[in-house]
Amino acid sequence: MSIFDTVRDSVAAVGVSQKVSYATNTMKLNNMIKNKERDIDMLACTIGRDYVTRHLDEIGGDYDSELQSIRNLKEEISQYTQQLEQLAEQEEARRKAQEERQSREEARRQQKAYSAYTGSQEPVFQTGAVSEQPEEENVKHCPKCGGANEPDAKFCVHCGNAL
Repeated sequence: MSIFDTVRDSVAAVGVSQKVSYATNTMKLNNMIKNKERDIDMLACTIGRDYVTRHLDEIGGDYDSELQSIRNLKEEISQYTQQLEQLAEQEEARRKAQEERQSREEARRQQKAYSAYTGSQEPVFQTGAVSEQPEEENVKHCPKCGGANEPDAKFCVHCGNAL
């Protein structure tokens, strides 16, 4: 290899090294610029929130249409929040009604098992946490035993008689 080849290879290596250094420094500076721009955006957002907080109730002035849009959006959020609360209340009422139905059904099963075992038609649960009587005002009373039944019941849950 001649001296010229060695010099050419070292010059080429220096050229590649300079290009890599340039690319690295360029990328580093571009990232620093983007980070600073992001910091500016965050500060501008903070200033904007502060401005909105201070001037939201004012009518007229700078940014009135934007502030009105924010007021409208806040009203919509309030309506959605109320709807969520109503849904939660409805779900809670549905859950409680389901638990009460299951409790009454369990009491009926126990009464039926007791009646089948003893031959007695007397209610097992007359007082206590589990109510034997349906909560609805419209109840069907059995003509045979006088037991209270659901309004749409076809047979008495106490004695099995057709209603």
